[in-house]
Amino acid sequence: MSEGAYKARQGTDREIANWIKENFQKVGMDFVREEKFEAFLSFADGFCPNRVELLDANNDLVFSTVGRSADYATTCSATGSGNSGPRQGRYLRDDDPRDRQPYSAYARRGEFEGLIVYANYGTKEDFRYLRQTANMELSNRIAIVRTGRIHVANKVFNAQEEDLRGLIIYSDPDEVAREGRDVIPDSIWLPGDGVRLGHVHLGRGDPSTPGWASMERAHRLDPSKVDTIPNIAVQPVSYDAAKTLLQYLAGPDSPPDWKGGLERTTYKLGGAFSGTLTAVNRAKLSVFNGLELVDVANVIATIRGAVEPDRYVVVGSHRDSWGPGAADPAAGTAAVLSAARAFRRAMDREGWRPRRTVVFASWGAGEFGAVGSTEWLERRLNKMAGRAVAYLNSDFCVAGSDLAAAASPALKRTMVDVIKGVKDPTNEQRSYYEYWAGGHLDGGSHGRWGSYPVSASPPDTSSLSLPQTRHFSAMTFFLLVCSHKLDIFWAH
Repeated sequence: MSEGAYKARQGTDREIANWIKENFQKVGMDFVREEKFEAFLSFADGFCPNRVELLDANNDLVFSTVGRSADYATTCSATGSGNSGPRQGRYLRDDDPRDRQPYSAYARRGEFEGLIVYANYGTKEDFRYLRQTANMELSNRIAIVRTGRIHVANKVFNAQEEDLRGLIIYSDPDEVAREGRDVIPDSIWLPGDGVRLGHVHLGRGDPSTPGWASMERAHRLDPSKVDTIPNIAVQPVSYDAAKTLLQYLAGPDSPPDWKGGLERTTYKLGGAFSGTLTAVNRAKLSVFNGLELVDVANVIATIRGAVEPDRYVVVGSHRDSWGPGAADPAAGTAAVLSAARAFRRAMDREGWRPRRTVVFASWGAGEFGAVGSTEWLERRLNKMAGRAVAYLNSDFCVAGSDLAAAASPALKRTMVDVIKGVKDPTNEQRSYYEYWAGGHLDGGSHGRWGSYPVSASPPDTSSLSLPQTRHFSAMTFFLLVCSHKLDIFWAH
């Protein structure tokens, strides 16, 4: 699954969906089916890559995030500002490198020029500091912020409320390269030219069908006008590019806690450009994203419950990825398939069958805001609200060696009881719980536990969200990057 990028709507995603379906069938699930929806997803234009440029007073290019390559025509134009617009003829082969241009899904298409201000994490408090304490002008400007603290969609809408024209997002080395130059492929840390991708939809599912399933011929809102899609341009950049942009900024000094890990960078608040470097007059942010109505497929496998077949435990992970996705989502999908095999093996060897129906799911378009899982749930909301027992999310399941989990409080005791029955792979004289507890459970070096209500589950997981009810418990779990090896993960 990690041999290439598997974006929703591409042929490779269909291949993986079929492969997962075949594996569920080979395992011997009671029912295996594919369920399709039609959803608006946002894609970059491979022929006109998004870019951030610095221009001088003569309109000459000083810096560009896509370099000066002649392959990228300067005649690209974001006609028809907004999210709608022509996309015919813009499909690229799955292996075309132009289809890997960095972008923020659902960012508005358009070209905007202005001065840059540095806004730290882009929280409401950060913008309030700029406006009230630093007395900075924000209207009609472009902000640059770093990832962290809040979801990127919240940063975008905070900027939009301040009447900014665009937002540039980067990941600071303080967060993603804590060991200096020791980066991928020699460690887990992001290299200087790496860019973190994601979506900026302030919601889940298809934005054109909020609250109801995005079936064929379903009533749809105009996706370019819904209030959960931003009206400003947004573009992620690498921290090498962010370093250049920040080094050109003048203006007041930023507070000490606003300074990150970029070398030889003072993190000025901006609002003006420095005259000590090549004279820069303004910045230009160009975004060429477009919306496409595409098929989104979920692969669903079911084991019918022996006692309460109309009560459901759902185990799932999304399938699509921005890149190769070895940890996210291939590891999660592997865990779901392994769990299905473990259930089937227990049924065959011991004549056992679960009390309640167990649903194993591979969700489509999870990276675009849990689209597949949300549409699946919206199609059967009343049924699941009254009959669902729990959802176990294995997105980003294995990225290291130490277990971490977050769940509805009702599931915490269940999780603890399970790991008490799993042996510590490095010391079979104790349980993994004893090893975990040695790290003090909550934030210790051997593991981490957190909790959240279902309606406020982390936005970057493909967890099912049930804001209309409180009768659905959820759990998400993953392995932290540490030094301890955990070979046994699934238990029943």
